[in-house]
Amino acid sequence: MAAKQGGFSFDLCRRNDMLHERGVPAPGFTKTGTTIAGVIFKDGVVLGADTRSTAGSTVADKNCEKIHYIAPNIYCCGAGTAADTEAVTSMVSGALQLHRFGTGRDSRVITALTLLKSHLFRHGTSPRPLFPSPTAQGLNPTCPPEPFPSQCP
Repeated sequence: MAAKQGGFSFDLCRRNDMLHERGVPAPGFTKTGTTIAGVIFKDGVVLGADTRSTAGSTVADKNCEKIHYIAPNIYCCGAGTAADTEAVTSMVSGALQLHRFGTGRDSRVITALTLLKSHLFRHGTSPRPLFPSPTAQGLNPTCPPEPFPSQCP
């Protein structure tokens, strides 16, 4: 039995070459919008995002911040309307800061998610609805990193 190797797998290269020889066109490039990625490891979370902001098909800003500070242990990646994302994450960050001052405890990820969801849901059908798509992740003070924050103590 061969040892499992890490890295990329190129098993489909021969298949793709055969399809190309038979005249099947290769799949084209598809622009999908904002790219956001998160990786959870034993001791933490790593978030990553692209930096391009567009207005239709025009690049409006090549260095747009898409990873937003929420709390010392929580950050939020945002896709959608950049101004709405900035405003909503700033509002949640302020609310969590007041909560930390009042309780003397670190913020929990589920609290940030609840604030984000309730604000976006409340303003989702207004005359000018908010359209950010935030993804918050961080470390809960009393729990190990996990893909979906739970109600841990």
